Amino acid sequence: MLRSTLRQMASISGRTILAIGLTSATVLALAPSAKAGNPADSSGSIGVNIATIDLMTFTSTSDTGSRIALTRDTGVTKQKVGTLYVESNNVNGFTVKVTSTNAAAGTSVNSGLLKNGTYSIPYALQYNSTGTGDGSDVVFASGVATVLNITGVDANYSVASGKTADIGVTIQNTDVVNKAAGDYTDTLTFNYVGK
Repeated sequence: MLRSTLRQMASISGRTILAIGLTSATVLALAPSAKAGNPADSSGSIGVNIATIDLMTFTSTSDTGSRIALTRDTGVTKQKVGTLYVESNNVNGFTVKVTSTNAAAGTSVNSGLLKNGTYSIPYALQYNSTGTGDGSDVVFASGVATVLNITGVDANYSVASGKTADIGVTIQNTDVVNKAAGDYTDTLTFNYVGK
């Protein structure tokens, strides 16, 4: 039957006849083996890959020229000094640490230090300090403190919008008494590490 089909196609170019002939031969060759197996038993794997998102930014209110105004004997409680944004879907979790330049390694200070020359004012740093946050103190040890230590994927941080939380400071009024006038500053460096 294949030969009669090819003879009928004699008016078509040689290249086309060859292609039709190979196609017909292939179909005829596969037909017997296709009947031998059960196509319902065929399997293969599929998959997708979701990229790991590890993103963190800290925005300081002092960078925009906004400083906390204190008098000689006033303090502040959980005063916002910036915001920390974290977005992560890291399967093992992540840590965020903060380093205070003035509460540097080798000091015994467990709080941050605002400095103006030789004068200093200790402060407590809080994460999630306003709104519904509990404003837990971040405790410095040799100038470094752990802000977040998340194990596994946390729904608060893995959503596309991530999580933004306020960073606040508490300064006791007794620590401000008898201090010289001027700007007291510290530099905070936040470091994100995926586990």
